[in-house]
Amino acid sequence: MGRYVTGQEISSAKWVTFLWTHRFPIGFYAPAVLPCLFAFMVTTMECIGDVTATTEASMLEPVGKSLELYS
Repeated sequence: MGRYVTGQEISSAKWVTFLWTHRFPIGFYAPAVLPCLFAFMVTTMECIGDVTATTEASMLEPVGKSLELYS
């Protein structure tokens, strides 16, 4: 029975190699802006609700001076 994995390629490899062999063009896909903006707004609203629920579950006041960023 032969070996499926050998160290031949590892032993013959260079010490340092650059993994990317092709260049990837940088582009901008305009039709994706509205879905991304919508997803950003949804996750922002979810985060606000999660933080508010966490403060209430922790028996803290969800509004007031203690939660203001610039007081």
